Amino acid sequence: MLKYTLKVSGTKHRIVTAEFEDETYAPLSSFLLSEVRNFGSIIVAKISSVLRHEAEQADFNGNIYSLTITPETTTLTDNFAEYNNTSTELTIRTEELLELIQFIMHNS
Repeated sequence: MLKYTLKVSGTKHRIVTAEFEDETYAPLSSFLLSEVRNFGSIIVAKISSVLRHEAEQADFNGNIYSLTITPETTTLTDNFAEYNNTSTELTIRTEELLELIQFIMHNS
């Protein structure tokens, strides 16, 4: 289970950010701010489809990150990592990612 702190900022437009205890998951914070903010409903639909076993796997390609979604885990890939000289992938439990995305969407 991921350990993180959620912070809410802004008065007119609320922004919810997540800070992860394990720095390995730092790209997930950026993903939540960028891709989920712009494509949240599309991402949720793809994850839900996999979790309902309507598809064995689904992929999402955003502006900065891409996802490979399976019923158990989702792999987040930074599409620009090779240019930034950073880690390219991290894996998170799919259900946990969905819960986090839905919380961010409903509270932003």
